[in-house]
Amino acid sequence: MISYKVTERALTFMADNEGRADLAAAYRAGGYPRAESEVLSATGGNGLEMVAPEDIGALTSAPIFSDDFGRADSGEVAHCGRVFWFPDYMVRDPWEELKNKGRVVFPIGQ
Repeated sequence: MISYKVTERALTFMADNEGRADLAAAYRAGGYPRAESEVLSATGGNGLEMVAPEDIGALTSAPIFSDDFGRADSGEVAHCGRVFWFPDYMVRDPWEELKNKGRVVFPIGQ
């Protein structure tokens, strides 16, 4: 199982042995995109949403999540609360780390 916990300072994804095996299978089947999809499907619908950097004016390609994000009917961003990102995305794969270590931390964005 893959789950997450939000604190004042970070978003932590956690994976038990079954979740880690699911991530390993996802990597074999489709690499990073498939692994990220596995995490999103396991944690989606629980108030956590992946946010495109350009939607919030972030000058990065890092994966970003928010625990309070919404769009207007027109598709524009209506509100965005706290955001959490993975700043080392250029040198470390967050989903590989989750698969290997059972947890990965996304610090709060500034």
